[in-house]
Amino acid sequence: MTIICYPRCTTCKRAVAYLDQSGIAYEYRDIKVDNPTAEELADL
Repeated sequence: MTIICYPRCTTCKRAVAYLDQSGIAYEYRDIKVDNPTAEELADL
């Protein structure tokens, strides 16, 4: 799973904390550093 987050977003922070506490593996992407492409967004 990939989670695309804005680092200052409290909802993103809560989601990441939940994933960490639950032991769920994910790839973290900072939207300010690594913007998703139009194709990636279309696949959502």
